[in-house]
Amino acid sequence: MIHAILVVALVSLLTACSGITPPFEASAFGPDRTYALVTIVSSKDVEGGETTTVRGAALSDAYYYFPAKPALEKSVSGLEKALDGHQAWRLLPPQELKSHPAWRNTPAEEVSGGYVVAPGYKFLKTPATLANLARELNVDGVILLKLDFHFKFYGHKMVGIAATGKTNPVIKVDLRFLDRNGKVVYRTTGTKIWNEGAPARDEAANPDLMYPLLAKAAEESVRVISRRLDNRLQNK
Repeated sequence: MIHAILVVALVSLLTACSGITPPFEASAFGPDRTYALVTIVSSKDVEGGETTTVRGAALSDAYYYFPAKPALEKSVSGLEKALDGHQAWRLLPPQELKSHPAWRNTPAEEVSGGYVVAPGYKFLKTPATLANLARELNVDGVILLKLDFHFKFYGHKMVGIAATGKTNPVIKVDLRFLDRNGKVVYRTTGTKIWNEGAPARDEAANPDLMYPLLAKAAEESVRVISRRLDNRLQNK
C-alpha cells in the first residue's frame, strides 16, 4: 500500500535529544507496560516545493504550501488506532486519558517552532512535566508524536510549459517514548510516501482532495513505523 523510504535522522521532536544512536531501553517495554499518548503535533504547512513550469508559476502559492491543520484534525482518530494494539506496549485509552484529573489539570505549554497541536491533545515538552503526568496517570510513560505533511508530484512535464499527473502524500514521523522519570527510552523517525495520489494542478496539489489522503497516509505511516519497536523488542 505504501512505498517506504526509511530515513533515520537525528532531528528533534519538540526538544533536542543528544547522542549518536537513538535511545532504546528494552526493560521499559512489554505487554504489561502502559503508555499514554499525550502530544500530537505537526508542522503548520503542507509543503510540496516549487513549480518548474510556466503554467504552474501562474498558480497561487496556496496550492504549493497550504495549512496542515485540517489534515492533522482528520488524522487524530487514525493515529490513536495506529498506536494501539502493539506487543511492546499497551496504549492508555484516549478517552480514559482525557477524563483523568491529572490530564485536565496539566496546563499545556506554549507552542513553539511553528507547530499545530491536534484537537484533544496538548503541547507538552518539559521532561519534568511529562514525568509527573505519567506518575499521576499511573502509567509507565508517555508518547510524543510529531508529523510533517508533504506531497510529491508524479507525472509528465511538457518542456517546462505545463505538467500533468498526481500529487502523493509524503509523511514524516518522529515518535518518542518517555518513562516516568522523563527519560527518553525509545525514539524513531521515518518518512513514507503514500502510493495513492490526487489529480494535480500542474505540479501543485488540490488541498481539498489531499486532506483525506494525508490523513490516511499518516495513520498507516505511524502504524508501520511504530511496529519497529515491536520488532526490536522481539529481537532483543
